[in-house]
Amino acid sequence: MEKKYGNYNLKSLRSKIGYVMQDVTILENTIIDNIRYANENISNEEIEVIFKKLNLHEKIMNLPNGYETDIYNNPDILSKGEKQLINFARIMVMNPDVIILDEVTSSLSYYSEMLLKNAMKQITKGKIAIIIAHRLSTIQECDNIIVLEQGKIIEQGTNDELLAKKGEYYKLASKSIETSINFR
Repeated sequence: MEKKYGNYNLKSLRSKIGYVMQDVTILENTIIDNIRYANENISNEEIEVIFKKLNLHEKIMNLPNGYETDIYNNPDILSKGEKQLINFARIMVMNPDVIILDEVTSSLSYYSEMLLKNAMKQITKGKIAIIIAHRLSTIQECDNIIVLEQGKIIEQGTNDELLAKKGEYYKLASKSIETSINFR
């Protein structure tokens, strides 16, 4: 059955899209409040299942008040990567058809990036995902990578296909490897 998007209104279309941006957004109050903001009908059990998938449940259970811990007024209680996982959890409770991840790993440590890469697999499973990234490690497993230069597509394919072409993506990947070796 073909869907004609002209038949949807703007609010209806927006409800089908989940967006996580580079800047971490933590809302006032507790962890549970941050999740219920996206879906007020979700149960505590469903929230725990999501945080287990994101490998953050144990950390939350070790906080003073678990899911009822005030993270807004205690900004240092979670790392930036862990806070980004809360943003991911919001998207998971929304269950949108399309997910846009905009530079979600750009300012994170290597460890936090690994946590988020695992979480990305969870939130994009069975969805249309658009992942915008400068860190090539963030997009290596994508089905289709589009390399843009000045707003124009210059290359397109999987990670392996683009590396085999030895074009611009290959150059970017080589610089990325070189930079990580220089920082060790």
